[in-house]
Amino acid sequence: MFLYHVNVGWPLLEEGTRFEAPIARTTWASDSVAEQGASHLVLGPPQPGFVEQVYAHELTADDAGLVRARLVNDRLGLAFEHRPTGTANLAAPILRFAGAEPPPAGSGARH
Repeated sequence: MFLYHVNVGWPLLEEGTRFEAPIARTTWASDSVAEQGASHLVLGPPQPGFVEQVYAHELTADDAGLVRARLVNDRLGLAFEHRPTGTANLAAPILRFAGAEPPPAGSGARH
């Protein structure tokens, strides 16, 4: 399975949002990665002139042969997760609450 591209933005993506995946190793990264030195596992603050960073990772599958990847915003208590079903080329990503707590009041998020 190859997940090529997903667009996710604010408010889920903000400083401190984490990328979680079972990364065995990084097989390729764009030149901008070494030039800028920004983490791809925890989103930093906005940076003027920031150049897109691209990675190719080798991922470790679970016992069912599937790989889950997600973006987690602890401040909002939300996660955007790619959860494959094993029956389709790409499962539809889902937005879900990362924990059992309801979203913060005024966040605009809903159960």
